[in-house]
Amino acid sequence: MFATPTVYMQPKTGGSSTLDVILGLNPMTGLISAFRAACLGTPIPWMQFGCSAACVIAVFVMGCLYFRVSEDAFADII
Repeated sequence: MFATPTVYMQPKTGGSSTLDVILGLNPMTGLISAFRAACLGTPIPWMQFGCSAACVIAVFVMGCLYFRVSEDAFADII
């Protein structure tokens, strides 16, 4: 809970301060904000959710590419 600052720090909708941008890079920000909006009946922040999804997809692709490069020596190290 404390590792994801969306629990105690909400980004401003439409704001573009440095802190809002950094908070938006956390993949859990969009997920928690969307869940909170669904529970409270407020509009879902699609921009935050989209940024979080893009970050997750980028990390997933980089992880897959890194695994492909290092999989030949992977079993030897473990």
